Amino acid sequence: MKFRKKPVIVEAKQFIVTNWKEIETWSDGKVKAIGNWKHENDVVCMGVTTLEGDMFALPNDWIVKEPFATDYRKFYPCKPDIFEQTYEAVADAAI
Repeated sequence: MKFRKKPVIVEAKQFIVTNWKEIETWSDGKVKAIGNWKHENDVVCMGVTTLEGDMFALPNDWIVKEPFATDYRKFYPCKPDIFEQTYEAVADAAI
């Protein structure tokens, strides 16, 4: 028997060194800038606590927020090439 994964609409933000505060706010503090990696207003690494353990996002990585029925939302980092292969943009009207 074969199965196709049902399409799921997710929210995502691409991490660039200057938008770390925006990502911290958007993730309700679940994705955080790593202190040792801060340089003035830029951050070169963010920590993401996932169900599988702590992971790191580097510049240009995407932070993906999966929708769930509960208050808990799972965040995870995704490399740009994998993100491009896995996701496509959806018009707001389609949501």
